Amino acid sequence: HYLSCYVSGLINKLSLSMGMDKATKVTSWHIVCLLLQGSGLLQKASATGHRPFTVGRSQQYSWSSGSMRHRNPYSSSNNGQQSQSSHADRLAPFCANPLSGAAAAAAVSESKQEQQQLHGKDVVMQFYDAYNRRDLATIESLLADEVSYHDLVYEEPHEGKKGVLGWLKKVRKYAPDDLKFVIEDITDGDPLKVGVKWHVQCGHGIDFPFSRGCSFITLNEQGKMLTVRDVVEPAFKPGDQTLMLLGGLTPLIRKLGPKANPAYLKQLPIASAAVWALYIGYMSIVMFSSAVPGQPAFSTPPEVFQELLQESINIWWINGTLTALNLSFIPNVASHPVSEAVFNFVLAWCLMFLPVILTDGPAQKVKNKGLWFSAIMAITNVFFIPFMALRAAPEALEPIPPAAAGGS
Repeated sequence: HYLSCYVSGLINKLSLSMGMDKATKVTSWHIVCLLLQGSGLLQKASATGHRPFTVGRSQQYSWSSGSMRHRNPYSSSNNGQQSQSSHADRLAPFCANPLSGAAAAAAVSESKQEQQQLHGKDVVMQFYDAYNRRDLATIESLLADEVSYHDLVYEEPHEGKKGVLGWLKKVRKYAPDDLKFVIEDITDGDPLKVGVKWHVQCGHGIDFPFSRGCSFITLNEQGKMLTVRDVVEPAFKPGDQTLMLLGGLTPLIRKLGPKANPAYLKQLPIASAAVWALYIGYMSIVMFSSAVPGQPAFSTPPEVFQELLQESINIWWINGTLTALNLSFIPNVASHPVSEAVFNFVLAWCLMFLPVILTDGPAQKVKNKGLWFSAIMAITNVFFIPFMALRAAPEALEPIPPAAAGGS
């Protein structure tokens, strides 16, 4: 009884949403009932005396002359049992097996799938057409809010609609307008997953070298592009050397396990170690080595230190200017013009790094930045290189998720 009510309501709702007329409604209902023979539910209902199309106590639907009308079983037009019998007789030939809930859900799912069948291929074709026309507004309408676009020439994917559009604006800025994608082949068998084979042309149909590639795109239920992965032809083709490299690296990767994943390499202090190595080399040569022209720093004569003191007092010629205006109480001792110019240039170079030291993201992990900057202004690279080494240090090690470790 309740199943019949549900099915009749479902068919009516679908027919209204699809814009069917009354005759089409009846025909559709007949076809659905005939396709689902074998359930026997209406037969059971008839055997127990239930009226499968009774809705409550005061509503009943009847079919006549290709139309559906609302009837009151207690009105004068129904005449009690006679009306009920006539109603059942009209339904019996084609409604012996009403539509089950599972079948109804399958029918709705199939209808959605047919609509999505158009979405996959068509949406992707619209995307490439808009890309070739530099139509970012159309591209934006085709992307899901949580889209992830990974062109494998980049280490990380572009995440979110805002991130993808920002990257495409950069592409639009630097790529010539006549650089266009040419679709060689595209799949259309899956409404939510699309594979594309393409190459790039410029000018009047000139194939761009090393531009062959393929893309795999997934879409969400709303027909918006959810994930994109681009793989482009490499300019360097090592050939069989790749097989040799594969054979040589596989035992090492097998031994490293999850630590062989590139995501783990980011957590190793490789960049920081390289800067520290540079610092050790710099200090060894400048401070202590006599292999290069000039004396090592620890052998600097007192006269040089005296000159540095005077240049520090007259930093950026401030003290000299004040002395000329009779406003300075510190004696101004002139140094060699070239020596003063080099000294002030180095200090200006250090000063330009102050905004970086204060606002740069990676530099935030370095503590006491004010002391570091003062030391850099005083002895420049003796403290500047260690600061950069600390800045390059990775964040705290975090366990690699199993999905990332598997390379998925």
